[in-house]
Amino acid sequence: MRKQFDLQVKHELVRRGDKVRFRKFYKGGAEHFNLRINIEGPDLEEVESVEYELHPTFPSPLRKVTKKDGGFPLEIWTWGEFEIPVTFHFQDGTVAETIHNLEYSEQLPATEEEYVDETPASVKGGGAP
Repeated sequence: MRKQFDLQVKHELVRRGDKVRFRKFYKGGAEHFNLRINIEGPDLEEVESVEYELHPTFPSPLRKVTKKDGGFPLEIWTWGEFEIPVTFHFQDGTVAETIHNLEYSEQLPATEEEYVDETPASVKGGGAP
């Protein structure tokens, strides 16, 4: 287990143009927002892979990312905020862990014009948040 590392887990709402993406996956369902999670920091070059442990309601909640470009990015659709245990696997064989609080509700725009609804036509039935 590695004791010290200089890495930060970040997340951002994914946009199409200047609008926040959202969609419903089934009629009457919650609005899901598209988020990108990634890693930043001076020790990034030493990382071989990153595991994100999503909420257990996600299909395959343990997601391993080996693509270093963009800081081991992971895009998800979610309707809720939760803690994500993150495990860093370093090239020297050591590992380190942290917890990231996935909180985005305060980043959501205030007006409907700032959203783009990507709900499939077969599911449509609700408006912007």
